Amino acid sequence: MNTYIAAFIATFVGSVLASLFVVWLDRRFRLPAASAEAPLQQFPEPIKLLSASMFVFGAWLCLGLFLLQILSWSTGLWRSEALALGSLCGFLGFTIAYASLAFLIRCPKCQNHVLVQWTTRPPYSKSKFGMDGWATLAMSVAFERKFCCMYCGQRFIVGNEPHSPRQA
Repeated sequence: MNTYIAAFIATFVGSVLASLFVVWLDRRFRLPAASAEAPLQQFPEPIKLLSASMFVFGAWLCLGLFLLQILSWSTGLWRSEALALGSLCGFLGFTIAYASLAFLIRCPKCQNHVLVQWTTRPPYSKSKFGMDGWATLAMSVAFERKFCCMYCGQRFIVGNEPHSPRQA
């Protein structure tokens, strides 16, 4: 019984220390001098950024498919081990591909990672559909072909011109 109490206390202390570390990181983060009204610039590595954004959506799709598999298994409606294993492996593969690219892509102005959120509240983070930070940035890159750096506020265009869903 003593090992359970010791494990509980260690976990509790670890969680308190982790939350204090996050608060320290947030307070340490300095607001950059750039304005959110910075002129639109061409992003220098559009292929890497678009690929990483698509990997995010691939991972989300595979995760959703895996969760639907769990739901169908629990209700007894349908069981496919191959599809569940494939969606789980796809999720892991897309996540590894995204992470490997996300740490290579930096904002040319502030040199922060564009698709990695280091703080809980970046200064220029946008919000869409209840998401903010890197998730909104990935959506903006994938669907609008433009985004705003969540750290310095610099606006970028991905590719030659902004993509509009209405253009054919």
